[in-house]
Amino acid sequence: MIHPAARTPWLTAPRTESAAPRIRPGAYTEEMLTETFDAEFLHEVEDPADFVNARLKRLAQPTPAAVRGALGAGPQPLNPAHLTTASQAEAMRNRLRALGLPAEQITAATLEGPFAIDWGGEERRPYQIGPMNAGALLSLYAVYPTEVADQMVLDEWRRLSAA
Repeated sequence: MIHPAARTPWLTAPRTESAAPRIRPGAYTEEMLTETFDAEFLHEVEDPADFVNARLKRLAQPTPAAVRGALGAGPQPLNPAHLTTASQAEAMRNRLRALGLPAEQITAATLEGPFAIDWGGEERRPYQIGPMNAGALLSLYAVYPTEVADQMVLDEWRRLSAA
């Protein structure tokens, strides 16, 4: 998780209106774009909306994967926000387990009937962890601070488990 690097007395003191954010748009590191972040970290970002959009853009890399039907209809692209690598899905499963959820098996969603997915060299897959899509979970943690995303995941897991 990313947060202000140094915990010095002036950083942990209550913020005033004159305290200026130090992380400017375009100065994001790889860690900032891929790791979870806490609400305190957002105080260091000059433009939080730009920061979140950069994180979402990283997840929404176009995919050559498409759904093909048997009746000659044109290919329909898969939503890249629903796709993750196996290692990203594993990291999300570990996160769910850390929250105390019974996240056991990671499965790849499949299509039934006359449809097939042409992966076109794509390595990401629509992995599911219990009732949740791993890509959707990554998007959630890209947009919200960890403490907020964690609570949203817990609430949604409980809602889906009760159904």
